[in-house]
Amino acid sequence: SQLVLEGLAHRGAQSPPVLILPPPHFEGGGMDHGVGAEIAFAVSRAEHPSRRFNYRGVGASQGKVSRNPDDLLSDALSAYSLAFENASGRAPLVVALFGSDAVAVQMSLQVKIAGLVLISPTLVLPADCVQGFGVPAAVVVASDEAHASHAAWSDAARCGQFRFHAIADTTRAYLRNLPQVAMVVIDLLHALRANARG
Repeated sequence: SQLVLEGLAHRGAQSPPVLILPPPHFEGGGMDHGVGAEIAFAVSRAEHPSRRFNYRGVGASQGKVSRNPDDLLSDALSAYSLAFENASGRAPLVVALFGSDAVAVQMSLQVKIAGLVLISPTLVLPADCVQGFGVPAAVVVASDEAHASHAAWSDAARCGQFRFHAIADTTRAYLRNLPQVAMVVIDLLHALRANARG
């Protein structure tokens, strides 16, 4: 039977809607994570609908917490279905925080999405992205992320034709310059809207 997942939606008249995948619980994440909340508020101010949710066993979501990638993908697809229905069948821009990156990439292979933003990807590597994502996309990392080679991401972005942003003077927690992360999402939303009109 389908688990009931805790979620939070903001209304908006603009297209596309935005689906925010929180960091998995093993990264201390949930839908109230500061980065996800900031993006949701920025998206709402730009009048795009958004949906955040908690994976199973996190917050008020039913079930037991799981590290199984299939369980995380199943939960994300449930949230996707709701976002898709609520937006009258408009495919969402998917924003994945940290270790939800692999879930988002898997999702993009199974359902129609408008675009993809990976924020401080944990599992997806630059080498995985050289071919691009098949949709308009952006990757964001913090300036201090030693494990994410900025040069490797920059090279992958050029080959894969997606946007790469290193947010200056901040850490992976984005306690500084968090609005710049949200602006990457807003800029991609504007580009998607312009493409839809053109």
